[in-house]
Amino acid sequence: MSKYYVVHYAEIALKGRNKPFYIDTLRKNLEFALSDVEGVSVKKLEGRLLVEVKGDTNIESRIQKVFGVAWFTEVVPVELELQRMSEVATKLVLDSDCKERKTFGVSARRAQKSFPYNSMQIASIIGEHIVKNTGYRVDLTNPCVRVYVDIVNGMALLYTQKKKGPGGLPVGVSGRVVHLFSGGIDSPVAAWLLMKRGCEPIYLHFYALPSAELVLQSKVGKIIKVLSSYSPSTVKLVLVPFADYELLTSKQRTHEPVMFRLFMRVVAEEVAKKFYALGISTGDNLGQVASQTLPNIAAMDEGSSLPVLRPLLTYDKQEIIDLAKEIGTYEFSIEKYKDCCSIIATRPEIRVEVGEVNQEFERLGLKQLAAKVLERASVATYDASRGAFELAKFGEYTERKVEGLKAF
Repeated sequence: MSKYYVVHYAEIALKGRNKPFYIDTLRKNLEFALSDVEGVSVKKLEGRLLVEVKGDTNIESRIQKVFGVAWFTEVVPVELELQRMSEVATKLVLDSDCKERKTFGVSARRAQKSFPYNSMQIASIIGEHIVKNTGYRVDLTNPCVRVYVDIVNGMALLYTQKKKGPGGLPVGVSGRVVHLFSGGIDSPVAAWLLMKRGCEPIYLHFYALPSAELVLQSKVGKIIKVLSSYSPSTVKLVLVPFADYELLTSKQRTHEPVMFRLFMRVVAEEVAKKFYALGISTGDNLGQVASQTLPNIAAMDEGSSLPVLRPLLTYDKQEIIDLAKEIGTYEFSIEKYKDCCSIIATRPEIRVEVGEVNQEFERLGLKQLAAKVLERASVATYDASRGAFELAKFGEYTERKVEGLKAF
């Protein structure tokens, strides 16, 4: 026996000529989210998607994490015959938790205009049948249970609830971004917000631990696993050792942590070339710490060949914490970890001169180092169906074909 779910999208309906691409991406993302569930199919109907699952598997928690879904619900597909539709609607009313109030309403929508009855006639006929067979009374304003009847693609879909999805756009429709990922509270939330707007993050993490393997065992790996549940593809985490930068700058360290942040941005540009990414992103929050003042942000962005996105720029800290808790990353983000920025930012400057930073950056040869550090970098990949990380050298991984994404 199969279970069926109808999935509705909101913003996608406004995308004009690109609408088929958005809908197809959402369909593929749903298929990926359910790839380890047996007997799943996702079909396109007019203005919605229909998910079929063989057996009793509950997939609602997974659908709730697929960006682009406005709302969804379990439905009963019925042939286009009013008697049969009325019988199913009556059963839905009787199965509801309305034994005391005993009020109902029927809302019908007819996307398939060839059906000979209009929406009001459908609702009236079904409602009359329910009254006769249940003793419930009609209340169209505030019913205890409302039966929805959608006439679409040669069938009727009946349901009584609408469950909220995460909204936004399907991940992938906006292209890839290289996301500077510290593992603190902010950067995971920023990544989640980027995914909500259709971006696929390529995570870039600079580590001070002895090995990449230890990083994956730390809170960084735990957070990536949480974020992977919102991702419709294998998650990619680029791991860059901090040692080379520390060795080069430890005796003549100035303008920190802005200098290191500029270095990370330049490395991110190199990574972006390999992954066909269209931008760089951070978890920066304006004025939250010394390195995130407007002058220091300007210094970091100076000369960037790619746009630098900051989805958390105007958020209050409590808003970010609340989102982190909702997403499921907060408890891991507050675990102890040897963060690179905390090593160098002993006396952070709140305002640096862009010219001085660039001059020092060139003098130290950090641009050349940015390309060199990737020779010792790694790429960790993870998807929930495998449940484990796979680690490869950056050069070996990027020699394989990395398929570019179409963006708008």
